[in-house]
Amino acid sequence: MIGVVEFATSTDTSKRGTDDDAAARTNGLVSSKDDVTKALQAVKESKMGSQTDLEVGLKKAEEMLNTTKTDNKQKYIIVFTDAIPNVASGVVPEVYSDEEKAQGYQGFKSAYDDKVFVPTKNELTSLANKGITVMSLLIDMKNEEIQISTENP
Repeated sequence: MIGVVEFATSTDTSKRGTDDDAAARTNGLVSSKDDVTKALQAVKESKMGSQTDLEVGLKKAEEMLNTTKTDNKQKYIIVFTDAIPNVASGVVPEVYSDEEKAQGYQGFKSAYDDKVFVPTKNELTSLANKGITVMSLLIDMKNEEIQISTENP
């Protein structure tokens, strides 16, 4: 049985870092090839935001696994990602000001720091402790430096 969860960020910037950063594209776990194909097409056509909220995506996937009877079979979450989570629950990177954008700054301030990585790692650890195996397939990797924040995440 397979379930499909899309995780990115909400296109509504006020909802970034919330449960709206991920969406189930199947109704629980399904066994129909047509259901999976439709779900993957929905992901392809989706208009979600450009940031990655892996933590919320993992939580939605776990919810999906837990709401479908699987007779104590091994559970897996397979993640297709660029491996760079830059949003987590309650942690939203600051947007550059118009003045900073005029100076050439793009994207988000401190989008790649441990304030985001720590909650994501904690969710991965929680899943492992529950016996859920997470596998990641990396896509579209870029060579961006990880920044260490001076704040306690």
